[in-house]
Amino acid sequence: KFLIVYIIFGFLSIFTVATLTDNLSFSGLKKYTGTSLYKEANLLASDYLPYYFSEDVTLSDVRIQLSGMERRLDASIWFVDTEGKVITSVHSDAYPTVPTLVNDFNPVEYGTSKYQIGNYHDYFTEDVITVMAPVISNYVPKGYLMIHKNVSDLEGVQEIFMRSAYITLIVVFLLSFVFLLTFRLI
Repeated sequence: KFLIVYIIFGFLSIFTVATLTDNLSFSGLKKYTGTSLYKEANLLASDYLPYYFSEDVTLSDVRIQLSGMERRLDASIWFVDTEGKVITSVHSDAYPTVPTLVNDFNPVEYGTSKYQIGNYHDYFTEDVITVMAPVISNYVPKGYLMIHKNVSDLEGVQEIFMRSAYITLIVVFLLSFVFLLTFRLI
């Protein structure tokens, strides 16, 4: 009877880790990534991009800066004006072509959230984490920096988490088997 209960316990443990740990760790990973992207966007939007509107930095300089950021983040980066017209953008081949005008552009659609997950107004074929940071010059918003990162890019990291969880589960399961044998033999 102990062995049957132990086997049932093993299956329930695997099922619990496969569902609960997978969902909890992936939602935490998305939150961490969204927050990190938001910090990156705000840093560039507040420390560098305002100089574009004061003509201290050229569009070519902005594009070089965004290209470096795109390579590091592996994301699609859009620099838009207050009406949603794309000033410049960079993206890898993993992302679709950037529109010239963002339809239904609304910088306050995020509310208090730092990021959104979805296909951003149907511009992407898969879910992306989208962050938006205002570019303020002379105390007035002049544009917005948007970063879009594929959620599927996080799956590799998620696999590492789950592999670690399964290995830990197997070790705990084997250790509990030693205790089961000890109580059975005593």
